[in-house]
Amino acid sequence: MRPVLNGSTTTWRIAILFEARCESGTNKYFSGIRTSFGRKYVEYGGGIREFYNLSTNTDPHEVSNTYNVTKPPTRLAARLQALKVCAGDSCRTAENGP
Repeated sequence: MRPVLNGSTTTWRIAILFEARCESGTNKYFSGIRTSFGRKYVEYGGGIREFYNLSTNTDPHEVSNTYNVTKPPTRLAARLQALKVCAGDSCRTAENGP
């Protein structure tokens, strides 16, 4: 996604990593990825997963978790793992995904 502002092309982020750890040494943490295309995937300690399609206005408060264990969002999961360990320029590659 490259919007044009004042005649010049600007590169915008297309995905972000978010994470938090509540208590050190426990499984009370989460990490997730949110894309500019309206996808949000979250992994919680203990194995819980969530997946939301935010590009539609049918679930703006993320009430309906659409994660399907038989058909997980493998590309988003891979991007999330790459973002968690990237550094420097490799983060742009991880952000853009495969």
